[in-house]
Amino acid sequence: MANILSLPILLKELRLSAIAKEWEVLAQKAVSQEWEPELFLAELCELEANHRHESRLKRLLKESKLPVGKQLHQYKFDEIEGITSLQMKQKVNQIDWLRQGHNILLFGASGLGKTHLACAIGYSLLEKAVRVKFSTSTAIVQELQRAKETLGLTDALRKLDKYELLI
Repeated sequence: MANILSLPILLKELRLSAIAKEWEVLAQKAVSQEWEPELFLAELCELEANHRHESRLKRLLKESKLPVGKQLHQYKFDEIEGITSLQMKQKVNQIDWLRQGHNILLFGASGLGKTHLACAIGYSLLEKAVRVKFSTSTAIVQELQRAKETLGLTDALRKLDKYELLI
């Protein structure tokens, strides 16, 4: 039979960090409110799942290297022609195009917000747990050239291939 004193060790071993941090407070709440054991377990699982989801989003955001402040709601669609807010929202909500390997090409004069729109798509897809990488094409080419020189081109391409969206 399990010992309650071994619980922190077991939770650490099972990598249930959110539960390890919050189980005692939640257990007191469960006792005081006379929860069924199933409800207590469900609350613990939901706590852990939410923590993992948030951690994954933070990790994806950090590795994406997207510039700060380029969200879709911040873009002024009334200042340009050819694309609407509704069209952009459809692109980020219906991501079949991404799964099928299709591209989105943004053309226009300097200063119209092409990078802003591209990054806004990236941020929106990050919220759906899609792996995104933002970089200049020059930086990617230089990275691949260095990899080729060090005979690591295959690995570098494999590393880039793990991203579902390259901006």
